[in-house]
Amino acid sequence: MRDKSTGSRMRVSTDGRGGPYIVVPYLQLDEVKHVLERAGVHYWAEMNAVSVSGMAAMSVINLGKGCDVAKVQQHLDNVA
Repeated sequence: MRDKSTGSRMRVSTDGRGGPYIVVPYLQLDEVKHVLERAGVHYWAEMNAVSVSGMAAMSVINLGKGCDVAKVQQHLDNVA
């Protein structure tokens, strides 16, 4: 899956203390949530969106410490 605001590949980040997460353009939040739900991935989405320096508003989807990061990344990569 590509970030529609940058064209970059969407990635699961693992650099946080609270567990893996995905930074998502707010306009794609529902689309990514749908992918995660179809894959049976537990998550919670921060509904606040932040825009910095005129860039697209971004939200964070938290996946939790027990998440299978490789599985989630595979599901994101399988979306055209």
